[in-house]
Amino acid sequence: MRSFEQSYVMFKSRIRMYLMSSTYGEVCAFIDGVDLCSGEQVMIGFRAWMIDRGTDRPELSWWLLALDGDQPQNPKLFSGSENAMAISRLFNLLDVYLSQR
Repeated sequence: MRSFEQSYVMFKSRIRMYLMSSTYGEVCAFIDGVDLCSGEQVMIGFRAWMIDRGTDRPELSWWLLALDGDQPQNPKLFSGSENAMAISRLFNLLDVYLSQR
Protein backbone atom coordinates (compact mmCIF):
# COMPACT_ATOMS: atom_id res chain seq x y z
CA MET A 1 0.00 0.00 0.00
CA ARG A 2 1.25 3.47 -0.85
CA SER A 3 1.70 6.10 1.80
CA PHE A 4 -0.61 9.10 1.81
CA GLU A 5 2.16 11.31 0.49
CA GLN A 6 3.00 8.99 -2.42
CA SER A 7 -0.67 8.76 -3.41
CA TYR A 8 -1.15 12.53 -3.04
CA VAL A 9 1.82 13.31 -5.31
CA MET A 10 0.46 10.98 -8.00
CA PHE A 11 -3.08 12.34 -7.64
CA LYS A 12 -2.28 16.03 -7.80
CA SER A 13 -0.45 15.64 -11.10
CA ARG A 14 -3.20 13.49 -12.64
CA ILE A 15 -6.50 14.68 -11.17
CA ARG A 16 -8.53 13.92 -14.29
CA MET A 17 -7.23 10.35 -14.28
CA TYR A 18 -8.84 9.78 -10.87
CA LEU A 19 -11.94 12.01 -11.00
CA MET A 20 -14.62 12.57 -13.61
CA SER A 21 -14.71 16.28 -12.81
CA SER A 22 -12.18 18.28 -10.89
CA THR A 23 -14.29 20.27 -8.49
CA TYR A 24 -13.00 21.34 -5.11
CA GLY A 25 -15.51 19.10 -3.33
CA GLU A 26 -14.55 16.02 -5.34
CA VAL A 27 -10.83 16.67 -4.82
CA CYS A 28 -11.38 17.00 -1.06
CA ALA A 29 -13.48 13.83 -0.94
CA PHE A 30 -10.82 11.90 -2.86
CA ILE A 31 -8.06 13.17 -0.55
CA ASP A 32 -10.15 12.15 2.47
CA GLY A 33 -10.53 8.68 0.95
CA VAL A 34 -6.80 8.34 0.31
CA ASP A 35 -6.11 9.45 3.88
CA LEU A 36 -8.61 6.96 5.27
CA CYS A 37 -7.16 4.10 3.22
CA SER A 38 -3.60 4.96 4.23
CA GLY A 39 -4.50 4.86 7.92
CA GLU A 40 -2.08 7.74 8.54
CA GLN A 41 -4.68 10.37 9.54
CA VAL A 42 -2.72 13.06 7.70
CA MET A 43 -5.75 15.30 7.25
CA ILE A 44 -6.42 15.42 10.99
CA GLY A 45 -2.89 16.78 11.39
CA PHE A 46 -3.41 19.11 8.43
CA ARG A 47 -6.53 20.57 10.05
CA ALA A 48 -4.70 21.07 13.38
CA TRP A 49 -1.80 22.69 11.50
CA MET A 50 -4.15 25.17 9.80
CA ILE A 51 -5.81 25.98 13.13
CA ASP A 52 -2.36 26.59 14.67
CA ARG A 53 -1.64 29.01 11.83
CA GLY A 54 -4.20 31.39 13.28
CA THR A 55 -7.71 30.66 12.07
CA ASP A 56 -10.46 31.93 14.32
CA ARG A 57 -12.83 29.23 13.05
CA PRO A 58 -11.60 25.95 14.65
CA GLU A 59 -15.04 24.39 14.30
CA LEU A 60 -14.67 24.13 10.51
CA SER A 61 -13.52 21.05 8.60
CA TRP A 62 -10.12 21.07 6.92
CA TRP A 63 -11.63 21.57 3.48
CA LEU A 64 -13.37 24.78 4.61
CA LEU A 65 -10.30 25.99 6.52
CA ALA A 66 -8.23 25.60 3.35
CA LEU A 67 -10.43 28.05 1.47
CA ASP A 68 -9.26 31.62 1.43
CA GLY A 69 -11.50 34.03 3.28
CA ASP A 70 -13.04 34.84 6.63
CA GLN A 71 -16.49 33.38 5.96
CA PRO A 72 -17.20 29.74 5.12
CA GLN A 73 -17.98 29.35 1.45
CA ASN A 74 -20.11 26.81 -0.34
CA PRO A 75 -17.83 24.97 -2.79
CA LYS A 76 -20.88 23.50 -4.53
CA LEU A 77 -21.54 26.97 -5.95
CA PHE A 78 -17.99 27.55 -7.27
CA SER A 79 -17.46 28.41 -10.92
CA GLY A 80 -14.79 26.57 -12.91
CA SER A 81 -12.18 29.22 -12.16
CA GLU A 82 -13.11 29.33 -8.46
CA ASN A 83 -12.72 25.54 -8.29
CA ALA A 84 -9.31 25.78 -9.94
CA MET A 85 -8.15 28.49 -7.53
CA ALA A 86 -9.43 26.58 -4.48
CA ILE A 87 -7.73 23.36 -5.61
CA SER A 88 -4.48 25.20 -6.25
CA ARG A 89 -4.62 26.81 -2.81
CA LEU A 90 -5.35 23.44 -1.19
CA PHE A 91 -2.41 21.80 -2.96
CA ASN A 92 -0.10 24.67 -1.98
CA LEU A 93 -1.15 24.37 1.68
CA LEU A 94 -0.81 20.59 1.65
CA ASP A 95 2.64 20.83 0.05
CA VAL A 96 3.82 23.18 2.80
CA TYR A 97 2.28 21.02 5.53
CA LEU A 98 3.77 17.80 4.17
CA SER A 99 7.21 19.39 3.85
CA GLN A 100 7.08 20.47 7.52
CA ARG A 101 5.78 17.21 9.01
